[in-house]
Parts: sequence; C-alpha cells; structure tokens
Amino acid sequence: MAHEDEDWFHGLLPREDLAILLRNPGDYLLRISQVKPTEERKLILSLAYINDKKTTLGHYIIVKEKDPPNHYTIDNTLKGETVPNTLLVTPVTRAPWELRHEHVKTETKLGEGAFGDVYSGKLKMHDGAEIEVAIKLAHSQAMDKEKIKELMKEARLMRNFAHPNVVRIYGVAVLREPVMIVMELVDGNALDKFLKLNGDKLERVDKLAMILWLSPETLTTFIFTRRSDVWAYGVLIWEIYANGEEPYPGVSVAATKQMVLSGQRPVFPEGTPPEVVSLVTADIWEVNVEKRITMTAIALKLEALTQRGPPDQQNSVRKCAATPANGPLHPAHPVPHQQVRQAPTKFIPERISRRSGRAKKNASGSGHRHK
Repeated sequence: MAHEDEDWFHGLLPREDLAILLRNPGDYLLRISQVKPTEERKLILSLAYINDKKTTLGHYIIVKEKDPPNHYTIDNTLKGETVPNTLLVTPVTRAPWELRHEHVKTETKLGEGAFGDVYSGKLKMHDGAEIEVAIKLAHSQAMDKEKIKELMKEARLMRNFAHPNVVRIYGVAVLREPVMIVMELVDGNALDKFLKLNGDKLERVDKLAMILWLSPETLTTFIFTRRSDVWAYGVLIWEIYANGEEPYPGVSVAATKQMVLSGQRPVFPEGTPPEVVSLVTADIWEVNVEKRITMTAIALKLEALTQRGPPDQQNSVRKCAATPANGPLHPAHPVPHQQVRQAPTKFIPERISRRSGRAKKNASGSGHRHK
C-alpha cells in the first residue's frame, strides 16, 4: 500500500507512544492497530486537536472503499464524535528511534524469552555506518495488541536512560512484523548467568552495600517485589534513627546474609519511639510476604504518628535536651508537622557519604572475609 512508504506512517506503534509525537493541534500520523482482540488490524488516523482548551488525541479507523477504487474514508460505523474546525495540518514523521526493518540484520541467536528471541546483529545508522547490536525479535504469532503494548512499554522505559552502566536502546522497528527492539550489545553472558557463575568471586562495594536492604525472600529467590521494597524501607527507617550507621557493621556479605535468614535484625537505638520500633520489627520486617504491611498502610501509620501531639510536655522537653543536635528526630520533639515529615531526607546525603566511606574501607581492608 502507498501509505506504508510515507515517512508519517508509524506501523504498529501503539497509542501510548503518540503523546510525544503529536504535540500541536493539526499534527497527524497513520498507524495500524487492532480495534478489538478478535478482529484483524485496521488502518488508524491519529491526530491532535483542541478540546476544552487542551490538546487531545483522536483515533479514527480508515477504510478502503470499493467504489471508487483506492478511495479511503473514515469508518462511519465505528467513529466517535466529529472534531469541528480541525484540519490535518502537519504530518508527523517517524522519530529517530523508529527504525526501518531493512536497517536491522540479525545474526547469531543469543537466547529466548516469553515474547521472542534475542540475537546479535548489525544496525545501519543514519550516517551509513554499521554497529554491532543486540536484537530482541518478537514471535509474530504471539504479537496481539496487548503484547505489542507490553513490548513497547519496555522500549519506552529504556529510552529514558542514558548511563554508561545501563544498556542503551537504539530504537524499535515497528513498521511491520516482526517487531524488534534494538539495544546495545554487551560482552559476556546474560546478567543472571554471569552472577550465577561469578557471584562468589565479586569483590564490589555495591554488593556489600546492597545486601543490607535485601529481604529474606530476595536473598533466596533473587526476585524483587513491592513487598521486598517494603522490607528495604524498614532498613532505611532504622538508618535514620541510627544516624546513618551501618545495620551489620564489620560483617562480611556471606555472614550478613546468614544473619538476615536466621532472623537477626538491627536493634533500634535507645530513644526510638516504640511505635516506630513496633511498626518496623513486627510489620515491615515480617518474614511472611503475604502478611507484610503495604507501603500505603505504612504511610498512614507514619502520618498519624507525626500528627500526634506529645503525651507529656515535661517528658518531651527532657527528651529534647537529651538528644544530640544532629540526632534522629523523635515525634515528641516540638517540631512543626511539615518539618517532621521532610526532615528524614536531610540525613540521606550524610548517611550515603558515611556508608560509602565505611564500605570502601571494609572492601579494601577486609578482603580475606570474602571467598
């Protein structure tokens, strides 16, 4: 079809990726998509227009008429309300990250996943040069509308990162099937294989520091979830009240892991509110993942705690006088509510600095502990 040769045809690009392309009223492009899961794909006109003083995106099915031939109109049976005073002004061409299939060449298969296979290959750049890349190539028979959306969500997330330690994405090929994500080719095995083969040999400060926040289930399954993040948040609360001290000082990675799995937990310093101690030790550091408290419930409990007034003013004054000027905040302190809520973040830079210094010292001076 002629429209497939146009620069403003975007193939299987889902509507979730259109907001960054259709910015101004009158911007438009063509793409193809499934309107319903059981139907074949349709040609879609997507455009930006003004609705209630805001730029809105509209999507209209284009159908080919039998008479006259090669004549296309909007599908009268499925279109929504008309958009008055809207003109198709600017055809939006493909973004640099929308790659053409003929510029991507697969070579050696590296692995496979739920949606497709991963290959090494070549990508022809805009200047004509070829570079080595990794290509995630989707199975054509598995790519319904929802799977395309999920694959493109991964690509959309990766486009946000530009860091030497994060795999770079060059773009996606979505003009036709198979859909492909083209990424930087990294030397060596996949990360999971590398860690299983070399995990015991790593002598990294990162590994020493990271294990301090890992939940028991993550230490045994290597899976991170929202509930494992809750556990890590409990360690953060402990660090705040401990003025940034290390939870398991002077202990190796292997020993720290065994301490966590055996039920040993950091002890809160004297003066920590008992409600906070109970929240962390009983609810946040709950070993049973299903019974572990959620972040929403934690927020509600902390909110109630910071809003509550001191039970005894004399006791509050005594505790204030006994606490160092740079010590942890106590709910009994006569500090405004908003200041109490924001103050823990003040400890973070100092805590990171102190922990990094200790970790580097431990890593350089105690290598004999790591086998």
